[in-house]
Amino acid sequence: MSSDRDDVLGRAYDGRLMRRLAAYVKPYGGLVALSLLTLFAAAAVQLVQPYLVKEVIDGFIVKRRSDGLLLPAGLFLATLLGDFALGFFQVYFLERTGQNVVFDLRNAVFAHLQRLPSAFFDRTPVGRLMTRVTTDVEAISEAFTSGVVLILADFAKLAAIVVILIAMDAKLALVTFAVIPPMLAVSWWFRVRVRDAYRAMRTAVARLNASLQEVVSGMRIVQLFRREPLVAQEFSVLDAEHRSAQMSGVLYESAFSAAAELMGSVTMAAIVWAGGMRLTHGAITFGTLVAFIEYAGRFFRPVQELSQRYTVMQAAMASAERIFALLDTKATLVSPANPFRPEGRARGEIVFDNVTFGYGDGKPVLRNVSFRVRPGERLAVVGWTGAGKSTLIRLLARLYDVREGHILLDGIDVREYDLGALRRTIAARSLPLRGNRRGKHRAE
Repeated sequence: MSSDRDDVLGRAYDGRLMRRLAAYVKPYGGLVALSLLTLFAAAAVQLVQPYLVKEVIDGFIVKRRSDGLLLPAGLFLATLLGDFALGFFQVYFLERTGQNVVFDLRNAVFAHLQRLPSAFFDRTPVGRLMTRVTTDVEAISEAFTSGVVLILADFAKLAAIVVILIAMDAKLALVTFAVIPPMLAVSWWFRVRVRDAYRAMRTAVARLNASLQEVVSGMRIVQLFRREPLVAQEFSVLDAEHRSAQMSGVLYESAFSAAAELMGSVTMAAIVWAGGMRLTHGAITFGTLVAFIEYAGRFFRPVQELSQRYTVMQAAMASAERIFALLDTKATLVSPANPFRPEGRARGEIVFDNVTFGYGDGKPVLRNVSFRVRPGERLAVVGWTGAGKSTLIRLLARLYDVREGHILLDGIDVREYDLGALRRTIAARSLPLRGNRRGKHRAE
């Protein structure tokens, strides 16, 4: 898969990508464990609170007694303080985990970029690569701080609430759970729309970044040829596309949030009605009804946040797809299996033997070029712009490989050198082809 695809968008959860991300998370397994521990502890503390309210209502308020009320009130205060403390550590551990993963992943991407050949950068816009190293890597961090870990905690909380509601009153619990099928159907419908909207958003921001980088880096040319109005118009079109894509995503997220809120409110009304009926018949206590309403509210909150969680994971998986596609881009210019490493200072003899070369699949820049530079000599190469003068140095340093022929440094083909040793040797000898002691050779 090509790393220059900005419309790549997979599933909200991709096991293949998550396994690769796990390699970057593994060194911080302790932090992840602490994050999960604080999340589950905070969820448990939160779920105790409605039950304490039930006990206070049924045991004290309804009976109009106050002796012994200090104990449940103190316990309730303790749960609030515990929720506050656990919430702090939960956010801290999650953020620290995400930032550590971002640090390692960004370093890995940058290190890989330095190993890629010059031909890769010829065909890949710099703005797109900037997006990979910045925006896409940050999206991975969001997967930990607002995505997969919180989703696990939400599922655990939902399972616990289901058990509590059934234990309190199974019939009233069925009223609460009746909204789940339509909620899942609505979530599925919006999932596809949000996915398409996010694909358009990522494509638009990548195009915007690429255009901005190109214009800013070439601003002198833009000003020299008075292209400012045209460039501004082109940028405005890309900016409008980005705004349109963003608003499409906002529209679907807002609609889903509103639909989830509506279904939650309808369910809450159904609980009040059915619970009131059961309360009048003595099937449940008033405290149980209040606790049911509280638990139902906590049940629907994670469901209502499904769209946001889904968007975060969709962003993370899309970014991971592009990042790993970039990391999987092979470095075509590498050292041979048994590379030559020169000992000591190079003599500096350079030989171009019938060298033919062209960039990409284009027309050759050099055709059958041959010359020799003896140690200590200097050679001037003159020619028109684009004739291939700079290309000679690039081929000597093996930034590109020749199509035909050979380039020898001290009698050894540069393709047999260890790549790092070759470039260190050239830098140490300072072998620019300049001066004019041997005449000239015009590259065709």
